[in-house]
Amino acid sequence: MYLARRLLEKFFPKRLAEPTRDTTARAQLTSLHNSMGCFIRDLGRPPRCLDELCGNLDGATGWDGPYVSRNDLATFEDPWGYPYEYMTNGENYTIESRGLLGYDRDYG
Repeated sequence: MYLARRLLEKFFPKRLAEPTRDTTARAQLTSLHNSMGCFIRDLGRPPRCLDELCGNLDGATGWDGPYVSRNDLATFEDPWGYPYEYMTNGENYTIESRGLLGYDRDYG
């Protein structure tokens, strides 16, 4: 294992030195899911849009945010430059990264 790591460091130093876009996207998604959990705990429903995590848009009782800082609005964009796709039916939600799903990858 040590030898393999040393070989990778020698031939691919930049790849090991900085996180990949996949890793960054997964970390951002985890952070968004954590913020969603707090929002749902406080209001009993998922937000209608991701902007609701930053401000109490409709004066809802129980809102105890911001759950995401306005300075972190870039969090709503994945490392490939796509906005995160957020969908909800009022009870459940899904957040996806188009870049993480491979929309910009050339599979030849």
